[in-house]
Amino acid sequence: MSQNNLDSGKLHYIFPDIFTIWQQNKYWILLIALLFTVLVVGIASLLPPKYKASTQIYVDPRDLQTLGKQVTPGLKSNIGTTLVETQALILESDNLLRQVIAKAGLVDDPEFNRTSSNPIKIALSRLMPAKKNDNIDPVSIALAKLKNAIDVHRIDRSYVLQASIKTRDRQKSKKILQALVNSFLAYQTSSRTNVSKRLKNELSTGTSGLRNTVESLEQKIEAYKEKYNLSGIRGQIISERQLSDINAQLVRTRVSNARLKARLDAIPKKASDIDKLPEALSSHTIRALRISLATAANQKARYALRYFPGHPTMRAALEKERDIKKQISKEISRIRGGIAIEYKRSKKNEILLAGQLKSLQKRFNRANKAQIGLRELERKLAVSQKAYQSTISRITEANGLAGINTANIQVISAPHAALNRIFPPSRFLLSIIGFLLGLVIAFVLLHLRYHTLFAARQSAEISRFPADYSDQKAYLKRINP
Repeated sequence: MSQNNLDSGKLHYIFPDIFTIWQQNKYWILLIALLFTVLVVGIASLLPPKYKASTQIYVDPRDLQTLGKQVTPGLKSNIGTTLVETQALILESDNLLRQVIAKAGLVDDPEFNRTSSNPIKIALSRLMPAKKNDNIDPVSIALAKLKNAIDVHRIDRSYVLQASIKTRDRQKSKKILQALVNSFLAYQTSSRTNVSKRLKNELSTGTSGLRNTVESLEQKIEAYKEKYNLSGIRGQIISERQLSDINAQLVRTRVSNARLKARLDAIPKKASDIDKLPEALSSHTIRALRISLATAANQKARYALRYFPGHPTMRAALEKERDIKKQISKEISRIRGGIAIEYKRSKKNEILLAGQLKSLQKRFNRANKAQIGLRELERKLAVSQKAYQSTISRITEANGLAGINTANIQVISAPHAALNRIFPPSRFLLSIIGFLLGLVIAFVLLHLRYHTLFAARQSAEISRFPADYSDQKAYLKRINP
């Protein structure tokens, strides 16, 4: 017999046929499998169950714009992802979890305060000495447990947050998750309200300073105008307005003087030239005197036909004509004197206006130089007024946004608990696992038994082998054909 046949014979005894083992020990195998099935199901029944509740929250990083033209303005994608992940961190922050602990009463819950209702753990805790944890805050214990039970993450390539929690009770998981979502939404509203209020308070504090600055600049400008006589009407300073008025008056006075001078020069010195005087034509006195003179001249002409020049009647007519001419000359002199007086008065007024104009020109030049400083103050005032008006507008906007929630956050999937527990698995699956595990262990034990029996038999047979090697081969061939 060859060496290969000898090795195969050994393998036959070391790894016997699985069907042979089943046929010879099927009842034992089934018994062991059933025992392991009961054992696995029993152990699983002692373990606390875990129920999972989950929710989905859509977080749009673009807040609602109530005062702008766009309701949701554009935003860069990388910034939006960062903002959504920040909201995920806020959702599982200590402040919100502490609110959930207070709302759900988790401090008194055995699952979250390190007190167990499992009889095995209770028995072990009685046997083992308890550790002193008097200094540990119960809220901190519940917070640590709650952090381990909650999972929050952002779904890939989206702005949706997935939040879930695992507890021993289905309704408790849903209740805790609902409290977490409510606290998160309330935090979003309160945080924006607090920001608006803080902005309003800070702006109100700065508004008083800006208002004082504006009032101080206005007072400085008025004092500066009064000092340099720069008070204005309709945007025009007084010096400039007076200069314009006096200049116009001076021009009118000069024109009037020129007319009066022309009238004065046009007055005739003789009564015979009275027709050249316009005032004579319009004067009722001169007109009456001229009529009387014409009547006296006619009368003298008639007397000249009757009487000699030395006749008394003729002399009376000549005397009357001379009197009328004297009266006309006096009237012309009176008119000339009135125009001369009016001209002198107007000339004095012209000189006075010219002096005032010169004085105002000097003041105007000084005012132009002073306006450089005035414009600088006005520029400062304009900047301060713009800042003040902008601050007032921001305060008005803050007041309007104080009660408005601009966060664009929506719960797209309400908190709900799974129908089946996630741990331990169902009894049917545990039974299958326990049964298969029992089968494997049974076959392993029977294999070890066969291996042990084979080793004992081989030792007994070798002890009876002949001394000669050829006789050993014949013997092995006989026992293992």
